[in-house]
Amino acid sequence: MNKKREGLILWILVILLLVGNLTVAGYLLIKNSEKDIAMKEAIPECSDEPEDVVNIDDKEVKNSETSELKEFQSQGERIISKSSDITVSWEYFGQKCDNGDIFEDNRFDKILEECVKENKEYDNQYFSYCITTIGVVSSGIYSGDNVYEFTCGEPGMGGIYGPTVIAVKNNDDFIVLNNYSDDDAYFMKNYAVIDNGTMIKTNDIPDEIAITGSKIKFIEGKETKIWDYISSKDEEITPVFKYDDENFLYRDTENCYYIKTGDGKVEYNFPESFFVMDYIKKNGEKNEDIYSYQSYSECGSMNCYNYSDVTKENLDRIGETSIGVDVFRLKYNNDAIKKYENIYVNEYYSYGKEKISYNEFLASEPLLYIEDPLGNIIELKKSIYMPAVECGKPVIYLYPEQEMNVRVFVEPDGGLSITEPEYNKENGWFVKAQPNGDLYNYENGTNYDYLFWEGYGLNYKRGKEGFVVSREDMKDFLDDKLIKLGLIKKEADEFIEFWLPRMQEKEFYFITFMSKEDFDKIAPLNIIPKPDTVIRVFMDFEGLDEKIDVVEQEIITPDRKGFTVAEWGGALH
Repeated sequence: MNKKREGLILWILVILLLVGNLTVAGYLLIKNSEKDIAMKEAIPECSDEPEDVVNIDDKEVKNSETSELKEFQSQGERIISKSSDITVSWEYFGQKCDNGDIFEDNRFDKILEECVKENKEYDNQYFSYCITTIGVVSSGIYSGDNVYEFTCGEPGMGGIYGPTVIAVKNNDDFIVLNNYSDDDAYFMKNYAVIDNGTMIKTNDIPDEIAITGSKIKFIEGKETKIWDYISSKDEEITPVFKYDDENFLYRDTENCYYIKTGDGKVEYNFPESFFVMDYIKKNGEKNEDIYSYQSYSECGSMNCYNYSDVTKENLDRIGETSIGVDVFRLKYNNDAIKKYENIYVNEYYSYGKEKISYNEFLASEPLLYIEDPLGNIIELKKSIYMPAVECGKPVIYLYPEQEMNVRVFVEPDGGLSITEPEYNKENGWFVKAQPNGDLYNYENGTNYDYLFWEGYGLNYKRGKEGFVVSREDMKDFLDDKLIKLGLIKKEADEFIEFWLPRMQEKEFYFITFMSKEDFDKIAPLNIIPKPDTVIRVFMDFEGLDEKIDVVEQEIITPDRKGFTVAEWGGALH
């Protein structure tokens, strides 16, 4: 009996043990299944992603102490894809490349290594990086976190040329806002979080803005992202009026109008038809002369609208345009005489031809005035009397890959003054070009190293960004910058030989280089057959008695590939 009872008890214990084991196994199976599901949910849907991709959409984002790790370890590619909106208070902190103040580890050195690998085709031995604080997140997932601009690449004119990203520091993470960063910024993926979902909240951008009491409306113009201009600080701005219940139209110190968006600004302009001066002249003919509503100083600066302090009491109405805009001229008094004489003597260039008489000049209506819908008087100057710049010794080098006949046309909008060899207005220069740059001019049967011209560019404006260089440092500065602008040593040496003696009078010089796109506008260059690479270096400068602060200019170094054309010149004011 006792043995039977003991056997029964033993079987009960065995059964309980089996049940317990099954329960534990089931629990573990369920937990492992849940873990597998969680892992699958954490990996992006794309099947070709590496196994170390971790989705951190559900990570709790909050501020904490910066990690004190010195050696930063790769954490694999981490992605945020969940959509969210943030707003940012954009600020200019006056800091340049505050590289050592973000983290107390070497993650940015690691990122730089990846940047070098990503750009093998470039001379990357001098690559560096720069981090600049540009704002603070004011609401949303990263509220309170600083916003940074990060760039890595080759140090160049005005900074570092290379991939640029906008990012925030949150917790111990550097989070790239990928919607606002260069496409090739994925080289950072193992050392930063890539946020594909976060958007900076912006205001609606209207196509046009109505002006109370006027049929004329502001028209939407160019949009500029905040990080493209914040480093030079916001200009002093004035609210003009509210264009909706909450938002203002602003005017800056250059008489440009714009609205603020969450991530930049959008310019607004009067329609071009507002400035067509097609009024009927005294002789009954419709005026077809072109006038400029922008102002250019002798240094080449420009405003959006050339507002005048003249009052309507000093103006005489002479007609109206086809859209009903009243047109005025100055009343002929002492102030008007001084103004007209200054234009005739100092700004009116005849480009080698005899000037028209002063009386003919006055009769041609060199200045007109109109009132804009906001009550401001705009001065319009006849385009042929606009200040010009003389293009000093531009020379053109041709380097085909094999001997070939080349036809070259250059057409500065103010005309040519000197050319060597002689330029044929109808057929341009026609030369036989060798790969080493030697040229044979068919017109006079003479060999040349380059094609030389001087002329005038109308409506020229000098850039505001550039460099301030001492007279003592000028040679070294030009040696360095001209190569980075794309010239080879021979071309740079000839540039310096011509321009350096002209930059010895003052202690300092402001120097800026016109972009190829802007140079093409005032002096179009057309070459047949079409070259693979065209490099146009055009320098402008101004002597200074003392050093001033300017925003440094950034220029992209071109690649010299295939049939290459190189040109250098400068402005002679």
